[in-house]
Amino acid sequence: YQRRVRVSSGINAEYGYVFLKDTLPDADAKKVTKSIIKIIIKLGILYHNDQLSATEKQALKTMVKRFSRLIMTIVTFWEVAFSYDESHIRRQFDDVEECIVAVVRPHLTAKSEKKVRFVFASLTDPKVLGSLFQPSEGQTKHLDVLAPMLRDYMFAEKQ
Repeated sequence: YQRRVRVSSGINAEYGYVFLKDTLPDADAKKVTKSIIKIIIKLGILYHNDQLSATEKQALKTMVKRFSRLIMTIVTFWEVAFSYDESHIRRQFDDVEECIVAVVRPHLTAKSEKKVRFVFASLTDPKVLGSLFQPSEGQTKHLDVLAPMLRDYMFAEKQ
């Protein structure tokens, strides 16, 4: 458990750095980070307090599977040169987003759904994806730090 927490916090720190340094204005980067934390906490509370219907629990399980697939896609794009496909990764982000919205919508305010939409719109912004997968000359290659952490996270999950 502690290893997962360390890996997860490292992943969050690197994402924050990607947003802050290369792609979004500082205020938007902070807003995305705060929104991610709030969404995760709200989903956790709903699940922990057994407030989800069987259908919503299934949607949450589907989201976890799709998120795992998204992580493996990111790692694969990093491992295999010239394999990056923006439309493919955007579809995977969209799949995860729709699963989260399906769970959140019946329980939370429209503001919470807007947070989910804002986070995913920010993550799939072509500038964000481009800086992550196809950095310009002189840009830090954040994926070289992020992808190994994601890979380690996935393998820690399976153990």
